[in-house]
Amino acid sequence: MVAREITIGMQIRVLLDALSGSGRVILQSVLASCRSRSEAAVTVLAMLELARRRQVRLEQSTLFGPILVKMVGART
Repeated sequence: MVAREITIGMQIRVLLDALSGSGRVILQSVLASCRSRSEAAVTVLAMLELARRRQVRLEQSTLFGPILVKMVGART
């Protein structure tokens, strides 16, 4: 069985697509659709890259609570 290649760029597009509606998404809901641990890891890296670029903001209101990913400039 050959593993499919998953890139950070691909997962950035997945995250931006998930954010296109309301401008916010809970990271766990995106990770739940990942088919493998490696895909989930690349998705987390993509989220961190978007945060580094200041395209999204990450919020966690409680310790070990859900991580909210918000588009910068999105109304909530």
